[in-house]
Order: sequence, then structure tokens, then C-alpha cells
Amino acid sequence: MQIINFKCRLTNQRGRLCMSAEKRLLFEFPVPQSNVVVPPDASESSQLFRDHILSKSNVMNGMESHSLTPLTAGSLILHTL
Repeated sequence: MQIINFKCRLTNQRGRLCMSAEKRLLFEFPVPQSNVVVPPDASESSQLFRDHILSKSNVMNGMESHSLTPLTAGSLILHTL
């Protein structure tokens, strides 16, 4: 039997830690040791619209909301392109 520890960190677009998790699993068969780090997907790094909105956050913070639902700091906006 072998015990494997998984560690995961989820960061947002500003590099801030959003969530972390640790999980310990027990396997009945041998598992080779590894220290795998998954690099970010190249398509995710090209987020021009997101970067533009984030760069204007201070200006937009002072503007009134014209949406049907009031927006406040920390609100989550879900949309599809």
C-alpha cells in the first residue's frame, strides 16, 4: 500500500490565492513518486478584454451601474462569448 498526498492551489487573474486543497489517498498498488506542476494554458494567458477591464477598474469603480441588477465590488459576473 502507498499513501499519496495531492496539493492544489487555485489563483485568480491577479495571482491571489482563491482556494487551496490537500487530499491524502491510499493506493493498494505502488505509485511512482512525482512532483507534477501543470503550467497555465497558453490560450488562457491571452485575455486582452479581461486585462483591459482590470486595468480600468479604478475608473469603473467610480461610475454608476446601468445594469438591470446593481453591481457591487466583489460581484461575480458570468457570461459567454
